[in-house]
Amino acid sequence: MDITTRSLRIIGRFILSRGVQIMGIAVLLLFLVFFVIPLGYFLLLSFFTFIQSGRYEAAFTLSNYIRLAREPLYLRILGATFKMGAIVSVVCFTLGYPVAYYLGRSTSKLRNLVLMIVVASLFTNLVVRTYGWIVLLTENGLINNILMASGLVKEPLDLIFNMTGVVIGEAQIQLPVFIMIVAGVIQLIDPDLDFAARVMGADDVQTFASVVWPLSLRGIIGGVSLVFALAISAFITPFFLSGGKIVFTALFINTLVTRSLNYPLAGALSMILVLSSVSVIVIMSWISKRYA
Repeated sequence: MDITTRSLRIIGRFILSRGVQIMGIAVLLLFLVFFVIPLGYFLLLSFFTFIQSGRYEAAFTLSNYIRLAREPLYLRILGATFKMGAIVSVVCFTLGYPVAYYLGRSTSKLRNLVLMIVVASLFTNLVVRTYGWIVLLTENGLINNILMASGLVKEPLDLIFNMTGVVIGEAQIQLPVFIMIVAGVIQLIDPDLDFAARVMGADDVQTFASVVWPLSLRGIIGGVSLVFALAISAFITPFFLSGGKIVFTALFINTLVTRSLNYPLAGALSMILVLSSVSVIVIMSWISKRYA
């Protein structure tokens, strides 16, 4: 009986280890097929020579990157994209950190409700949420009606089809991501450290400043990095809430691919967007390891 049991355990471990290996290979294949190969193809295209709409020559050139660096139009598009990503990151940090702190430290029953609301927003359809903001932010929308009824403003505020509307919509979409990352880090901070700080005479503010804040910096840096990378590559929300008045990088890439059919320039712009995201993540990771 012991031999049989031992044999079954060995077989079970073998099957489990093989299953894990197979799952790992499957994930790598999916990553290769749906990320590495398309990205590599766009990287290759970015060095091709554009001839005319829909036609390009497989001749190595840096003209696409030079064009992006020299022409003011493309610099303005990249500038607007990075500006939006930076503002969204600041908004998510400002609004998200208190919520993350509450989720990471609170033991009340209300915590579960707040957590459920945050998680539920992650699974709400992106298009539905964006259309919701269109309804709320228009001149006759709920927000302007409340502000005018309360006497805070005399005329409707211009909250949509501009940078303000895009930032509001994108921040609401990225906010749960930031909250979950930071809340997870804060939750891992040993509560005994807070107790030790209070024993040494620290009040709540001093305990937060000397314990929670320094130990949560890595989560903050990781959350801000991810929010920035997701915001500058977003398409749906900027598309609907900008109203075509502000052109962001993802929207312009779509125009180059679907209308101008300038695939080499679209590839170069895509590579700049990817490299920008990776650079921010790498720099923030270095800052995290160096100072957090």
